[in-house]
Amino acid sequence: MQDPGTQEIMDYTTVPVGLVIEGKLWTGHRTSSTATCPECGRNGVMSTWMKRRQIIVHCGRIEGNTLVGIDFCNLESDAT
Repeated sequence: MQDPGTQEIMDYTTVPVGLVIEGKLWTGHRTSSTATCPECGRNGVMSTWMKRRQIIVHCGRIEGNTLVGIDFCNLESDAT
């Protein structure tokens, strides 16, 4: 495993909206595409909904096959 201090940090705020990015997050969420965050207005990699929670990663690093968020927003659904 690579030392986290030497891994490249990815900035997704400049990536165009609608770009398909399939993978997984450190939380277990699957990623789907890039989107504009309704909470802060910045672009990021959007996860699918899981347990009424969605994450948008604005900045992160890749560890193996997983995107680990450094700067991200948590969105919660009010649906029951």
